Order: sequence, then structure tokens, then C-alpha cells
Amino acid sequence: MKKSIILLAAVILLAGCATVEDSESADKAVYETINAAVVGDRVMNVAARLGYMPKVMSVRASQWPKAKEYPAKLVGCPVKVTMKDKTILPAMIDKYSLDTVLVEKNDNFCVLMKKADCMKIVPVIKDKNVKIETFDFSESPEEGIMAVAEYFGKEKEGKKLVKKYRRDLAAAEKKISSVNPGTNVVVLRGIEKADTGRIFISAESKGFYTDQYFLEPFGCSNISDKLNTNKNQIVKGYFPVLDLSVLKEANPDVIVLFGAREGLVKAIDKAVSKNPELGDIPAIKNNKIITDLPWFIGSDVFEYPEILTKWIEAFSSL
Repeated sequence: MKKSIILLAAVILLAGCATVEDSESADKAVYETINAAVVGDRVMNVAARLGYMPKVMSVRASQWPKAKEYPAKLVGCPVKVTMKDKTILPAMIDKYSLDTVLVEKNDNFCVLMKKADCMKIVPVIKDKNVKIETFDFSESPEEGIMAVAEYFGKEKEGKKLVKKYRRDLAAAEKKISSVNPGTNVVVLRGIEKADTGRIFISAESKGFYTDQYFLEPFGCSNISDKLNTNKNQIVKGYFPVLDLSVLKEANPDVIVLFGAREGLVKAIDKAVSKNPELGDIPAIKNNKIITDLPWFIGSDVFEYPEILTKWIEAFSSL
């Protein structure tokens, strides 16, 4: 069992290594620095794609790895600067002599934390001598893209980005019909403790990002909540899984792994060794454990069609 699971993980991981980008799909190699701060992932994403880089940014970098590649000063997520420490952005405005703050308006900014709202920064900085510009992504990504593009006087470029986004998304969505609906899925995340190598396992509850962007459009069901036999509190979409034997009760067709994936594969193998009945679970018996799919929270507007395609291809090949 161990050999088969690890072999599957290696094969699927290798299959997802290659990516293709063209000049329209990549952020600019050289940015024009603007004397501003950005609060909000999607505004940051679009500004960077148009070639503009603020001096300061507040985005969900812990959930959006690409953000750490941007040369702007990261001052924490929007929840931190709007609620936990309201002194951060005013201090950055003074330190860098900023004259503008670009803010994302989004009624559904973060599914993981409903209280997250970039617009809460407005009263925090109302007494600072800065212009506050807001960009509405509530209705659609396209509306937000054009709002940012128009602000920078890049309407033509914005229209091109919207056209490409729509084309790529439509092409991806056409492929959804190749996915077998009705598949029962468990979503696990592993966090490895650096000093001990111990893996802490949690499961993604129903109704969060994996459902919103992938499983619901596929007609698949996230049954991870069946693992929550102790009714543990759901925090940022996840609850702890202390014993993988609960997988037997859930009986998933597919298991998707995020985070410390290699450690999760080993943990599943160890659980099967201790409890051979787990080997009869369809996901394990049929080697349907997926280890290479990207975690996505909607921060990168332009990456979604490509990521959706990867998920479709993975589920279509099961």
C-alpha cells in the first residue's frame, strides 16, 4: 500500500510541474513604482499585471504565495491593518510619505474570515493626508480589472486583460463536462512542525474555497465534515483531524491533499498499516489521492482559468 500511494503521489506531482505562460499572462518584469499603498489582493494583482507597484501592500500573503514575490513592503493582511493593529498603515504612510491608498471593495473578500473587509481601512486613515481610491470587485473580476485599469489610464490594456480572462475561463469551463459529477471528496491539509517533523492534519469544511471554485462547479461533494466526529470548531475553513481512521466512515472516492503533502501521504500509509480496513476506502483502494493541485483563494484573478483547468484535468483522469 505504501509503495502504491507514494508512486501515485510522485506521478501526479510530476504531471503538474509544467506551466505555460505568454506575454499576456505574466506580470510585468519591471514595475513603475507608485507612491501608494494597496489594501486588497485583487487590486494588487491587477496593478502588478498592468506594471504598477505600490511601496506598501496589505494582502493575504500567507494564503497567496505569489504575493511574496512582489517588491512592495508587506505589512500584513487586511484583517491585521484594519482590526488587529490600526497603527500599521498610518505609520507606513508617514514613513514612506505616501499620498494615495488603493483599496479593494468586495462584499465577499475572504470566505475564510467573513469579518475581513478592506474598506474598514478607510476610517483608520481618514485623518491622514492621502487620497483614497476604491475599486469594486463585488460584481465580477472583469468590473474590478477595468476599474483599476481606468484609474491608471490603461483602458486599452484593461480591455485586453478582460478579453483574455473571459476567453481562458470559457475554454476551461467547457471542459467541466469531462468531470464525473457525484464524486465524494475529502480535502486534507498538512502542516509540518519544523523542529520535529510532526504533521498536523486538518480537513477543509464544506462551503469554502475548494467548494466555491472547483467542487461545486464540478457537481462533486465535499464530504470532509464527516471526519469531524468530535464537532471541533471550524477555524478559517478547517478543523483538526487527530485520527485518520475516521476516513473509513466518510468513505471518500477521492482525497485531495494540500500543504505538507508528502507527510500526509506517509500519514495515510501509516494509518492503513495500523488499520488495514482503511485500504478498502475507494480513494485509497483505487489510488485516487491527488497531491499536486494548487490551493486557490481568488487572490490572483488571472490565474484562475489555468488553475481551474488543472483541477478539471486531474478529476477527469480519475
